[in-house]
Amino acid sequence: LKVGADIVYDSGTKYMSGHHDVMAGLIAVSSPDVAKQIAFMINSVGSGLSPFDSFLVLR
Repeated sequence: LKVGADIVYDSGTKYMSGHHDVMAGLIAVSSPDVAKQIAFMINSVGSGLSPFDSFLVLR
């Protein structure tokens, strides 16, 4: 985002959790309006992490 990108996506499967037992990712945006649109889409299609998957990423 510092170099001018509007949206950055990163895989959290290996980088954040260190294992291969969870599918995760993160999205960083520079605009609050875009963040609201993406959050709405994630919630409406049900593609957010479950509580257990969140635990697996944080362990």
